[in-house]
Amino acid sequence: MSKSTILAAMSAIALTAGGASAVAAQSPVATFMGAKVHGVVHHSKGAKVLYSQNSNGDGEYLDSQNYTSAIATDYADQGADDFIVPKGKTWIVTEVDVTGEGANSPGTENVFFYKDKKGVPGKLVKGGSFTDLNGTGYSNYQISLGKGVKLKAGHYWVGVMVNCAYYNCTEWGWAITGTIHNDPAQWEQPGNGSKSGCTSWGTLDRCVGFAGDFMFELQGKSETKK
Repeated sequence: MSKSTILAAMSAIALTAGGASAVAAQSPVATFMGAKVHGVVHHSKGAKVLYSQNSNGDGEYLDSQNYTSAIATDYADQGADDFIVPKGKTWIVTEVDVTGEGANSPGTENVFFYKDKKGVPGKLVKGGSFTDLNGTGYSNYQISLGKGVKLKAGHYWVGVMVNCAYYNCTEWGWAITGTIHNDPAQWEQPGNGSKSGCTSWGTLDRCVGFAGDFMFELQGKSETKK
């Protein structure tokens, strides 16, 4: 890893010599001292930027990962952040770009779109679940959604997770921006492996002790309601 000293490890899963158990750090946050966070820049052919909060990174990253090993499921977690499709518009989102940092090799990605439920992710949007994708780049991912998902005007959330087993893809963290856009970002770790207490959606402030949003961008097409 080219970044400088890690002050607080993400929920890293470490093999013992026999490979029979795992341990995790107490914090799912990683801080890279002096790191300059640059939002991923990618322009898909035929697509336009629909929404972006891919700037003002503060050098901190929060684990958002699906550990595929059975012994690491308590450490699986997910971040999500919200956006608004303007009145009179319909968006067809065909790509999600996320800025992040990884400690080992890349994995596949899951992307989920949720309806808003009083300031937290609610039900999945119809056709808004994408799994085992192969985004380009690492550890900033440009994730193609194929034909994408169609979103009418309204308030939504997007969640991104990286899939990897503990032994060949130790961790991936989603970059955090100190600027809050719309509602604060949410995070959950149902198995509570890192002892955060956020077994369901909670703000970053409540879960890990500081406020922030995630860095991401949506690309695709925008249609005007006639």
